[in-house]
Amino acid sequence: EFSEHLAELDVEWEARCLEEETAQRNESFVSETSLLQEAAEMQAELDQRRAHEGQAAGAMERRASELRERVRKSEGTIGERRALCRRLEEECRQAEADEVEGRSELREVEAALVDAQREHRAEIERLRRQCAERGRRREEELAAARKVE
Repeated sequence: EFSEHLAELDVEWEARCLEEETAQRNESFVSETSLLQEAAEMQAELDQRRAHEGQAAGAMERRASELRERVRKSEGTIGERRALCRRLEEECRQAEADEVEGRSELREVEAALVDAQREHRAEIERLRRQCAERGRRREEELAAARKVE
C-alpha cells in the first residue's frame, strides 16, 4: 500500500512538474515573442529614422545647391552673398546636429535592445534554476519517503 502511495505521489509530482515546466515555457515563449516584436518595432523605427536622415540629407544638399546657384546669379552686394552663406552654414550645422541626434537615438535603441535581450537570457536562466531546484526537492522528498518505508 505504501509503495502504491509512493507511486501515486511520483506520478502526481511528475504531472505537476510537467505542468509547471509547460507553463514556464509558455510564459518564456510569450516573453520572447514580445521581446522579438519590440525588437522588430525598434528596427522598423530605426530604419525609418535612417531613411528620414537620408531624405533630410538629400533635401539639404538640394537646398545648398539652390543657394549656391542663387549666389552665382545674384548681382547683389557682398553683404547679401555673405548672408546667404551664413544661412547655408546654419542649415548645414542644423543638418549635422540632426545627424548627431539621430545617431544618439540609434545608440539608445540599440542599447535598449541589448538590455531586453540580457533580461530575456536572465529570465531563462532563472527558470532553469527554478526547475532544477524543484527536481532536487522532489528527489529529497522521494528519498525521505523511501526512508519512512
